[in-house]
Amino acid sequence: MSKIRDWLSFKERRLEKYEEAKREFVKAIGKPIIMIPLELPESLMFLREEFCALENDKEFIKRMQRSCVRYLKRRFASKISEQRKSKK
Repeated sequence: MSKIRDWLSFKERRLEKYEEAKREFVKAIGKPIIMIPLELPESLMFLREEFCALENDKEFIKRMQRSCVRYLKRRFASKISEQRKSKK
């Protein structure tokens, strides 16, 4: 029994290390991605299934991406302006 427990914990650690290495690789090579935990407000718990379905809703993801772009442009307008000037 202890061998099985050891094997399972070893597999879990390998999977964790793989996921960590994968995140680092994507950060270094690919486009940056952030994962934001969103919690359903208590007052909307009756929409739990609908909320969970948003994770795979392409329209929702597209809207959140646009919202993120608008937020970044407002928050970092001076940096964006500097970047554009330095490119010219």
